[in-house]
Amino acid sequence: FKVTPKGVQSDRYYFNWNLAWPLIVLLILNTISLCLNLYNWINPRLELAVQATVFNIGFIWSIYNLLMIDVALLTLIDVPKPDIYEWFNLRRVVKLQINEQTFWGVTKQISEVGAQIEVKHQIMSRSMGENLPVNLEIVEEKIGLQGKITNTEKSEDFLCIKVIFESVKLSDKRRLIELLFCRPGQWKQLKTPNEFQSLWLLLRILLRPRFLFERKPKVKGMEVRQI
Repeated sequence: FKVTPKGVQSDRYYFNWNLAWPLIVLLILNTISLCLNLYNWINPRLELAVQATVFNIGFIWSIYNLLMIDVALLTLIDVPKPDIYEWFNLRRVVKLQINEQTFWGVTKQISEVGAQIEVKHQIMSRSMGENLPVNLEIVEEKIGLQGKITNTEKSEDFLCIKVIFESVKLSDKRRLIELLFCRPGQWKQLKTPNEFQSLWLLLRILLRPRFLFERKPKVKGMEVRQI
């Protein structure tokens, strides 16, 4: 039993063939069984009602097995993960010191290593560029951080700047981790779904897989790899 590597960077889709091939064999066998049952239903040879009832149960069971196997195969697709750190959608007021100028903004996303901050671009200098050193303070949490601007994106009302932290003090690092992972309501208690809810979740995963609809990574290519 070999665990799939976690906490690594990747820029491509990967499919776990070593875990998938037994399921693929079962998928083929169940598909053949379903086709045979469907053929027998179209061309009935059984006359007894009891035998017909047994056939209907097998028909439904084949569909259920196919659904479960398809969902299991979808979970074996590893999506691209360009960053090993988790980014959280936290809105916090920040104070920025850039080129001896003070700006105020609101965070869009925060992680252990950086933050995306929205600032009114009308109040920022047009000469504001990348790789500039910046000191920022998360006002509500009283966390002081130093870093540099690595990316800027303009919209109609805001300038979104991405800051990568550098030389973070241990005390500020601890408060930052508490903000990201230990704030009230961050980890919600999950309730076990009932039978109908489980069936709905299976159908939703099958029709709208998360790696296609809930993530939009910048992918350079697609590759199949054995793990």
